[in-house]
Parts: sequence; structure tokens; C-alpha cells
Amino acid sequence: SASGPFRQVLLSAGGRGLLLLAPECCAAVALPESLLALEGVSGEIELQSVSMAPPAGTEFVKVVWHPLSDAHIGMLMSDASWQLLNLSQRASAADPELFFQVNFGGALEPGETASDFVFCCGPETALTGTSLDRPVDAEAAWLSLSVLFLSTRGRISVRNPVVPAMAILPHTVLSALAGSVAMGCQEEAEWLQLSLMRPGARRELKGNNSFVAIRHRLHLHGGEVEAEAYRRRWVPKEQVLAEDREDSEPAPASPQSPRHQRSTYCSLQLVSHSPVAVIARATTSGLVEFLVLNAGLGPSFQAHRAPAISFTIFEEVDLVLAPSKSPSLRLSLAPPHQLDEGSPSSAEAPVLLVRSRCLVAAVELPWLASLIQDSSQKDASGAALATSQVTTLAEVRAADGPIEFVGWQVLPSVSEPQKKTAVASTPQKKKNEGVAGVLLKFHEKSEQSAGGPTAKLQSVALHSVLTAAAKARPAKSTSDAASGRALSMSTSGLAGLGSVSSGEREEDAFRRHLAAPLLLPDSMLGPSKTGTGASDLAAAVAGVRGGQIPGLAARQNLLRHLATSLPSQAEAAQKDLKELQQSVASANGLTARATQGAARVEALRKRQVELAKRQEQITVALAAELELRGLDSLASEQVPKLWTQLYEMRRASELLKASAAADESPNRFADRQSELGKIQQAWAGKAANHLDLRASEVEAAVAAASTALVSCT
Repeated sequence: SASGPFRQVLLSAGGRGLLLLAPECCAAVALPESLLALEGVSGEIELQSVSMAPPAGTEFVKVVWHPLSDAHIGMLMSDASWQLLNLSQRASAADPELFFQVNFGGALEPGETASDFVFCCGPETALTGTSLDRPVDAEAAWLSLSVLFLSTRGRISVRNPVVPAMAILPHTVLSALAGSVAMGCQEEAEWLQLSLMRPGARRELKGNNSFVAIRHRLHLHGGEVEAEAYRRRWVPKEQVLAEDREDSEPAPASPQSPRHQRSTYCSLQLVSHSPVAVIARATTSGLVEFLVLNAGLGPSFQAHRAPAISFTIFEEVDLVLAPSKSPSLRLSLAPPHQLDEGSPSSAEAPVLLVRSRCLVAAVELPWLASLIQDSSQKDASGAALATSQVTTLAEVRAADGPIEFVGWQVLPSVSEPQKKTAVASTPQKKKNEGVAGVLLKFHEKSEQSAGGPTAKLQSVALHSVLTAAAKARPAKSTSDAASGRALSMSTSGLAGLGSVSSGEREEDAFRRHLAAPLLLPDSMLGPSKTGTGASDLAAAVAGVRGGQIPGLAARQNLLRHLATSLPSQAEAAQKDLKELQQSVASANGLTARATQGAARVEALRKRQVELAKRQEQITVALAAELELRGLDSLASEQVPKLWTQLYEMRRASELLKASAAADESPNRFADRQSELGKIQQAWAGKAANHLDLRASEVEAAVAAASTALVSCT
């Protein structure tokens, strides 16, 4: 309850186990046989589960069933630890059957961690219950025993071999592994003799002659002797795959656009085992990259020094996803689709399914189908390789409202047994025609929709959709498709195969790509370690024909395609380089002009500050000059008038005194004279004070004007 509701439901390969997954809880449920056979199933069924919790302070990043066992699950924790659990014995994350720490050779950057892992058991080695239609070479057989890991920055590492204690393998895989033993690989032969080919380790399956059950003890839960030998010698060593790019390029070299550079890698999927190993990785922004390995992923143990393995980005497909609050992208495989429906010998293109919260798309790989077909034919055509094709299976549009895709499951086709009375000319049902995908949509509650959230299942007929999309595509030549951008937003990187390191010519890079180890000894038919009879020689020849020769044919086709496409790519690159050099030159000129402009702007700014100061000083001086002129006008005009008025008042006073002395008594005259004296004295005092005040103001203004004039000069 602390980690919230379960977010994933995972069914095992054989349909006998069920996982319910939350970030901090995983519950395993065993399904009864009656439910698998759909016999007597009605109403509700009560099932008991076993819950498992991650170590303290960690969460589950990914939990999946092992394709070769219905009792084993692989767990990737948030602390970059990985473990394989055997639910039939110890269903606890604290006691795993196998345990690895995923550190990618100690080259992780701050904040970088493991984001995904995938078992390399492809459709030909999974628990499908069908017989194999073609043999498996030793390189693909060893690759099927690997586990690939992906970091958030795109680093890839591998552990090989990783085999559950109880597994179901095809006879052809064991035969291919036995062929590698006959070729004289000593350490691999010793591991096989102690594990898969140990006496009593294999058991035939009833009713199925194509598969065999294997039980070995070379793990942490084996016997005391086997567990100690596993810890001391047989723990798979982590092999870090290097990205083949120029030394001057930053890591990783792709994606290039800023939108993808801000994203992280979130999903990984093995697409093809042979004739060349192809891996797909995806970012949260919707970029899917197809990587081609330069060698096979063979076994490597702690005391064994495996050859360095690198990969190159062969092709990129940008799905142009809409921004999301919590972006997520998952890769998975679908049954291959036949390219030409009208031709029974047409190649089947592998199909990669890409699912996000708002998009489900299928990516067909016709170039990989051409390599597979040419490797199985003696007269390989070596035609130019076509780019991938992207078909949208389901998409959320703005008019659909708040909808998210929360679940996706591919249901394989069920082939009906042929009746005895059937006519020979009756057309058979095409292979993979009944394959369907089931999509679970979650519709959140909105203001426009009434009611609460709803969930809806939608079925998608993969074969019909891909066939209709192939017919709707405009006819386009293979050369045009390989030289330009496809209509499905697929950016072809075919011409980038075998990217040249600094100081190395392109021809040398191609020779280096071809000279990569093929997981076989130096001598094709070296001395046998198990015998020198005709059967051993026949097994060795079969191993060479099934391993090296198809791989060489595929690489030959790749080089033939490169030889035809590289001249145009080189010419385009030279043209881009010239344009870039011209742009750099113009940018340098603009930089110099911008620097000069900035200097001129700074000089103008300083000049403007000086002019502002001078303007302020001139304004103060002009104000003082105007006030001084006003005072001069006052002194020349108003002061004489005041003295004239004072003189007139004195004469009027004397006349009043004379008339008063003649007409009135001496006492009354004295009183009047006294009053007039007081009035005259008061007026004179006020006038004097007023004149003193004006004089002080004039003196202050004159002093200020003088100071301003001195400072200006």
C-alpha cells in the first residue's frame, strides 16, 4: 500500500505465472493448469500470491520473466543491481540465484544509472512451443544466453552466459553450442560440460521433439561445490560495448538535436541474432537507434579476457513525440512481416514495436530482411539496402481528450490443425496473419465527459495494418529510399556504418569491421578436443557453414551497399563542410563588428554622461543669471519709487502739522503730531526691514551666480 497500486501485469512465456508490479512491491501468482486449458473455468478464482520487496532504500526499475523459464524472473533495482530469482525455491530479493552489480565498467557520469535490461532469447529460442524452421549458428546460440543492460546516457553492457537453473532450450541451440565445443574453445567447453551438458542435466519433453528441459547447478543456489566454483571462476564478466565514433565527438555521438540531447535513454531491445547482431535503443523524446555490432557476444568469465566489442549507429528513426510530463518509451518485438505478399519466397522483415503513452508504432526493417535472405542464399543479389518503414498503429489526438495508453500486449496467431479431408489445393492461412495487438486505453475524467475515468480495450490486427500501409506507400526506388529521408520520419544512417576513427582511412575501417572476431578459434577446422573422428569433423564443418559463412556474406552485402552509397554521402558531407566554413568566416566577421559596435556604444555612453553633467551646470548658471538680472531691475526701478513715496509722505506730514497748529488747540495738535510720528516711525521701520531682506537675497543670488560662473569657466 505504501508504493501505491500495481502498475504492471506480466505473464510468463509458458503462461504458468503472473507478476503484479509496483515500484516497491512485486507479487508472483502461480496459475493453475485448468486456467491454461480453459477447462471448467467460471466465475471468480482465488489465487494465492507471494510478495517480494526490494532492499531498503531502493525501488524496482524493471522486473520481467525469463523467456526460458516459468519460474525465474530478472530484477533491476534503482541502485543498479541486478538479480535472477527462482520463485520455485526462494522467492526473496535478499537471496537471488544470480546477482550482478551493473556499473558499465565504472565509467558512469554523475546522475547516470542503469535504466533497462533485456534477455537476448529471441523468438527462435523462446518458449513458443513451435519447431524451428532453420538451424542456429554458434554465434547466435551464445548470444541467446546473454543479458543486455542500458544506462540513461546510452551505454550498453552485456553478461554472458546467464542461464536459469531450470530452462527449456531448443535442440538446435544445444547442437550449435556443442559445435562450438568441438571447435576447441576450451573455457566455453568446460563451462558447458559443468552446466548444460552435464550428465543427467537434460530431459526430453513429452509431445515436443524440438525442445529439451535443462537443469544445472552452476549458480549460487547449487551444491556447496558448484556454488563455490561459480563464485570463484564462473561468474559472467561485464563486457562494455564501445560506440564506434570519431575521437573528437562527444559521447554519445547521437542524438544530435537539442531536443534529444536533453532526453535520456530508457529502453533496449535485441532485434536480430544473425547474420549480424542488431540492437535497438530508444530515448524518452522518441528517437529509436538501430545499432550493429562488429562481433558476436560470446561468453566471458572473470579470468577470461574477451575481445573488445563495439557498435555503430546504423539507422535512426525519430517518432517526433509530443511533450509529456512523464515521458516513457518501451520497445518490443512483433512477429516478422512478409515484404511482398504475392511472392512466396519474399523475405520477412523484422518488426519492432514502439509504445509511449500516446503512440503505438511498428518499425519494419527491410534492410535487415535483405541481409537475412542473402545470407541464406548462395547467389546473394547484394542490392542496395532500403530504409526502415514506420507505421502508426494507434495514436492519441487532441480531439480525443485526456487519453493515455497504459497497456499493450501482442497475441500470437493460433494455427488450426489441417483436416485429413482437406484438398491439397486449398489455400493455407498465411503465416502470422492472425497476430493481433491488444491496447488498453485509460480515459481520465474531464469537464466535457460525464462520469469518472474509464478504461477501454482495442484490438489491432498487425498483419492487416502493415499490409495496408505497405500498399498505400508511394512506389519509390531502393536507391532513392537509401539516399534520402523516408516518408515515415526515418533518418537513414546506412552510410554511417563503420564510422572512421581519427587518423584512420575509410577502407581501413571497413577492413577492421570485417576482421572482427567471429567467436571461433583462429583455425577454422582446428584440432578437436573431444575426438578426431568423422563425426567431429562433420560437426566442425557444420559450425563453419552455419556461423562464419553467413556472417561473412552479410558483411559483404553491407560493404557492397557502402561502396555504392558512400560517394554521394561524401560529396554531400564536403558540401556541408564548405558551407560550414563559410558560415564560420562570416560569423568571425560579425563577431569583430559586434565588438567594435560594443566599444562605440560604450564611448557614446560616457560622452552622454559628461554632456548631462555640463547641461546641469549650465542650467544652474542660467538660473542665477536670471535672478541677478531681476535684482538689478528691482534696484534700478523700485527703490527710487520708494524713496519718492517716502519724501511725499514727509511733505504731507509737515502740511498736516502746519494746518493742525493753526486750527486746533496746542494739546490736540500735540496728540495728532504724536500719532503721526508713531505711524511714520512704524512705516519707516517696516520699509527698512523689507529693503534689508531684499538686499540680503540679492547678495546671496549674486554670490551663487559668481560661484557658478567661476566653475563654468
